[in-house]
Parts: sequence; C-alpha cells; structure tokens
Amino acid sequence: EVAGAGGVIAGTALAGPLVGLGGYEAAGWASIAIGVLATALPMALPASRPATSVEDDEVGPDGYLATLRAGVIEAGRQGPVRRAVVTVAALTGITAVEEYVPLLTAGMELASATVPLVLLFPAIAVAIGAELSGRLGGISPRRVAALVAVGAALVAVGALVRHPAGLAVVAVGYGAITCCSLIAGARLQDAITGPRATVTSVAGFGTEVVALAIFAGAGSGSGLVATPGLVAATMLPLLAFAVLVPRWLPAARA
Repeated sequence: EVAGAGGVIAGTALAGPLVGLGGYEAAGWASIAIGVLATALPMALPASRPATSVEDDEVGPDGYLATLRAGVIEAGRQGPVRRAVVTVAALTGITAVEEYVPLLTAGMELASATVPLVLLFPAIAVAIGAELSGRLGGISPRRVAALVAVGAALVAVGALVRHPAGLAVVAVGYGAITCCSLIAGARLQDAITGPRATVTSVAGFGTEVVALAIFAGAGSGSGLVATPGLVAATMLPLLAFAVLVPRWLPAARA
C-alpha cells in the first residue's frame, strides 16, 4: 500500500513540470508511455504454476458467483466476521471520494502547473496513513471509531474551504480514513476462521457497491450542489457509521 502511494506521489510530482513545459498534451503522452511500460512489466515476471484445487478451477461468472455465495454463507455464520465485512466495505468504499478531490481545485484560481503540486497533499497523506496503519494496528475499536469520525469531519470541513489550505485539511482526513480502512482489513483477516478468499471477496464486492453508490449520488446531485458540497455530504454517512465501529470492528488479537 505504501509503495503504491509512493508511485502516486512520484507521478503527481512529475505532472506539474510536464504541464508547465508542454501543457496537458505532454502529460497525456507521458501517461500513455507509463501505461505501456506498466503493461510490459508483468511479462518480465517468472512463470509459475500455482497449486490448484477444485475451487480454483471454477472460472467465469458461475465460479465467481459460487465464491461470492460461499463467502456470504461463511460470513453469515459468524456475527463478528459479518460485522467486520460490513465495516471494511464501508471504510474502504468511502475512499472512492478521492476521485472528486482534484475537482476541489476548480475554484482556487491556481495555475495549471500548480494543481498537481497541490494534489500532492492527498497523495502524501495516503502514504502516511498506510504506514501508520501498521503502527496503530493494535488500537481499540473505540479509538478507530474516533479516528474515522475525525477523518470524516476534516474531509467535510476542508472540502468547503476553497483554498489550498482546505485541501491540506482534506488530505489529513483522507489519510486518517485510509489508515482506518487498512486496520479494519487486517482485523477482518484475523477474524476469519474459514476460507479467507471467499470472505474477502464479499468485502471487496461490498466495497465496490459503496463506491458505486458514491458515484451515483455525486452524479445525481451534481446539477444541484457544487463539488465541495457533494464531498462534504458524502462524509455524513461515514460520521453516522463511526458510531457503529466500536461494536462492529473486532478487537486486535493479543
């Protein structure tokens, strides 16, 4: 997670000089070149044949649905796992709001080459949040809930401040939410007693459902509310959900 965030930081930092030198066209061509390189890199990986099982041979839509169904059954049998799945889906899915963070710069009257530099704030915050998730992995569910609430409040307030300083506040809040989502993911892994892949597939499915709900809500409300208001409104359900986190998130293993 930290390495991925580091890649985002590097790409965002390079975007500023590229836009300054050659405009958006230069940044676009650079993105294409990096995409081609990323596509070629897997070809350098050594070939391997992993051990397979009957479940692994179930490919295609039917195999996916079977895995998802097995995960739902497994999670349904154990209350702590079921609640942890919902918590992971909520905390991870809400991070889809990051897609709208660049739009917050629209009213800041920034130069085109400056926008990527300002967007370094969220990228750096994600890296810090990912790093801290390992160090804070043992904190109590109540403290995780408090961190979720603080993160959601910071994102909401910062989004309404049409200034780079407001974006810095958004970044801190987003980093806190990222940290909590990773902690929740680790707690889910610890809570699972049966097949992990099936249960984590349910959590992944739930994450995408939450993300799609955010996109649908933002799309339907974009004609009525400006982007800062939409981002702030997205945090309201998370603030409410923070009340459930102390009861739904499993405690760390001793």
